[in-house]
Order: sequence, then structure tokens, then C-alpha cells
Amino acid sequence: MSLALQWKKRVENGETEPPATVGSSGPGGKGSVDKPTLMKLLDDALDVARKGLKSLRSKSDKVAHKKEKLIPEFQEYVDRLMDKGWAHDLLPWHMIWCLDAGLIGPALKVAHYCMEQGIQPDEEYFRRDIPTLVADLTHKWAEQNFKDGLSSEPYFSEVYELVVTSSGTDPWAQHDEVRAKYFKLKGLIEYEAGNLETAKDNFEKGVKVGATVKTVLAEVTKKLEDAKPAVETEERAT
Repeated sequence: MSLALQWKKRVENGETEPPATVGSSGPGGKGSVDKPTLMKLLDDALDVARKGLKSLRSKSDKVAHKKEKLIPEFQEYVDRLMDKGWAHDLLPWHMIWCLDAGLIGPALKVAHYCMEQGIQPDEEYFRRDIPTLVADLTHKWAEQNFKDGLSSEPYFSEVYELVVTSSGTDPWAQHDEVRAKYFKLKGLIEYEAGNLETAKDNFEKGVKVGATVKTVLAEVTKKLEDAKPAVETEERAT
């Protein structure tokens, strides 16, 4: 049952009074409920959603439930919150559901909004902040895509740039362990695509922060060195 129908049922059952709607001239008019009512409705619905997920034992069932039910059911309320500039715990939860379901584009949109508004995931459930969650889960998704022969663009490159170019107090700055994973995967992707110079550059940067890429770096370096005589011969011929 959608949140709007849940609210309507509560009104019909006499559990609450029809509120004046946002952007409406009268009580119970067509449109969205007022802010306090919406926030309470989202609190209750989010609690039900979390309990529903907890009741599922299989990881694949959880992911399917997020992708097929929770994400679409809550999407219009996520959009409404962001349109209004409001904060609610639903936003980081929806972001995480999207990341888990491999919907990286929508997740990044919510992530950037949350960071602009200073919204963080509930510490009762999550120990990582939004940039770390996005970096970790996007890498996990992109790594699996690479193994499956699938593209992770444009989202992997977007997060890669945030992770490897940020430093100091920038909220996107990550520990070396995370940066190492990104340099390694980027290098492997470029190596697979035949972009040896770019692959070598990423592997070299990865080594500096602890990535285990010395063997593949040696392979790429040898291929580049072996290619030099052929290039030099072609240049002399022209």
C-alpha cells in the first residue's frame, strides 16, 4: 500500500484529521499532505520498511525487495523532500537501497543532496558516512560489473574522480585503502580496454597507497616496452 493510501486509510478510520495540504487552499485538498503529517507518515512507513527487510533472510531477496518495492514506493516522497529542501531519515536510507540495488545514478543524486543539507545516515544503523558508503558500494558494484564484462560508466568514473582527487578536509577524501581499490579497478578497466598508459599510471598510483598490483603493473610495463621498437620502426619508415 502506498504512503498516500496509508494516510487516506488512517483518515477514514478516524486516526487523524485531514490536514491542509502543501500548495492547497483547503483541508484535505488534492496534493501532498502538510509537512508535519508527511514527516510522521514517513517515520512510520520507514519503520515498517526496515522491519520488512529484516524479516527477509536471503541477501538476494533483500535486494529484490528494495529494487522492486521499496525504491519505487518511496521515490515520489524522496523527490518531494528534495524539491522542498527538507531533511528526513528516508533520504540516506533510500540512497543506500539504491546503492545495494545497483541504481547508482539515483543514489548519487540523493547523496549529493544529503551532503549539501548536512544529512547523515542514522548512526544506530550505519557506522560510515555518506561519502564512504558511496565509495565502498559503488566500487563493489563496479568490480562485479567488470567481472561480468559489463560497463559501469558513467557512474564509476564520477565516483573515481571524487575519491582520487579529494584530499585534506574534503568530505570525499578517503583512506588509502579505498583509494587503492579505485586505482586498481580503474587500472584493470583501462588495461582490458587496451589503454596501457592510463592503466600503468593508475597501477603506479595504486602501489603508492598499498594496492596489490605489482604483478599486473609489470605486465603492462613490459607490453609498453615491447611496443616501443615497433613504434620506432614505423616512425623511421615514415
